[in-house]
Amino acid sequence: MPYFGNDPTDTIINNIAGGKFLQVQSTSTATTTNTTNTSATDVTDMTDTITCASSSNSVLVLMMVSFLIKATSDDHWAAGELYVVRTISGGASTTVYDQRIQRRNDTGASGTGYFGFEIPIMFVDAPSSTSELTYKLQMNRVDAGGAAITTDRVYVNYQTGEIKSYIQLIEIDGT
Repeated sequence: MPYFGNDPTDTIINNIAGGKFLQVQSTSTATTTNTTNTSATDVTDMTDTITCASSSNSVLVLMMVSFLIKATSDDHWAAGELYVVRTISGGASTTVYDQRIQRRNDTGASGTGYFGFEIPIMFVDAPSSTSELTYKLQMNRVDAGGAAITTDRVYVNYQTGEIKSYIQLIEIDGT
């Protein structure tokens, strides 16, 4: 077990390297975004940027996404997908996170089902760059065209002004 003495000038404590939080960037939105697209679509106002001080530093990406799936068929699955895309300034975009969220619609009656989720997204990204990094959230609906998955529409922040989604980007010292 490491020693953490009582003296605030203790050289062991003052010389601990790496893992320190260097900066935090954050944003939130209450704007509703919805789509019927089956390909990735940007979520309005769910974009933030950070510039690392060193290419050895990492970015802790934290998001809380209010996600809703609308299903229009009973006895089917409804699904949507979330993606986090990172773009290094002047470079190509890379999907650094993806997740499928699905729910079975078994109401026993025909009609529309709404399924709401609070989706936490947490991961560490190692971009190896000191250029500006842009992280954005994308989503799409999943629909197998009348097969077992029938999804009408997906939403982030279904009720504008009442529900928010958040992004925090935290630079972590890699030295």
